[in-house]
Amino acid sequence: MISTGQPSSQKHAFDHLAAMASCLTPLQFIDAANAIRQSGDHDLVEALERSPSMKVLRDAPILSALRCEFETSHARLYSVPGTSRQRLLVGFTGAASRLMMPLPIIMQALPGNTDLLILHDPSRSHFRRGIWDGDRTLLDLAGVTAPIRSAYADTIALGSSGGGLPALRFARHAGLRRGMSFGGRLIDDTLRILRRETVPTAYDPLCACGDARATELILVHSADHVSDAHAARCIAMAANAYLVPIAGRSDHNVLWHMQRMGRLADLLEMMFSASAPDLRDGIVAWNDADLSATRNGAATSEMLRKALSGIWTRVTHRAVSGLHEKPRPDARHKVS
Repeated sequence: MISTGQPSSQKHAFDHLAAMASCLTPLQFIDAANAIRQSGDHDLVEALERSPSMKVLRDAPILSALRCEFETSHARLYSVPGTSRQRLLVGFTGAASRLMMPLPIIMQALPGNTDLLILHDPSRSHFRRGIWDGDRTLLDLAGVTAPIRSAYADTIALGSSGGGLPALRFARHAGLRRGMSFGGRLIDDTLRILRRETVPTAYDPLCACGDARATELILVHSADHVSDAHAARCIAMAANAYLVPIAGRSDHNVLWHMQRMGRLADLLEMMFSASAPDLRDGIVAWNDADLSATRNGAATSEMLRKALSGIWTRVTHRAVSGLHEKPRPDARHKVS
């Protein structure tokens, strides 16, 4: 059987783009894209033009100016030179070393004056060991990131998939005001035990202990994804957290669902400026509007439009006033 080598060439193109999308800023990605177009590599150019990052950045009126300011073996801090350090988003990536989508897309959607500290978990062990510089644990992160976090007025942790629950643990241990998990997964050490590997065990801050009101924890997941829904319910009951199930959805990648609806930038802004109930209501309204448009093949209903308008009015007022509602710890896990 004669092989043309085309599948191998296409795989190389997609692998190359995947590597680009895991570490490049929007400006770097566009520079690399221009070089690819001039290379004459047909497969690579075709894959580039079809890539999610290119589709987002191609239509952006202004590209994010974020650039890498600081890095270790498994962490990078991206910031905009010469801007005031108002907000920091600490991102805990999953097994694919990203926040459920290419890095340039996340950066492009970040609100103004928001920097990004992205963390990776090379051992895929829920950030329990071998992180930061390769010799740190999750509980070490509060101390090693303190000098960075102290420069910002507000810091929030966000994690996806295998990084979802570590983001909540870090938020509580570091005393952040909020931690968010998207499709967070429980730790499963079955294979490590069968391989006779050393299983990391330590104090877990996701428990009904200490001051549960100090850090607001929010778990977002697809309502019909069985394992993600189970994990979210377990943590919500144990750690007194808010639950935000997305009705009518069964996919694990809930962050990409926000991007597909055109709501990723709104979501990231509301993570900093909205109360947990308003954030929940916003996500629910966006999803209902998307489901309605999908079913009816038409625009969202007037009722949904008014609901979104009311939510944004409250969020805008809160962002301007600088006030944040305090969560009600006795009712958090009941939110649905």
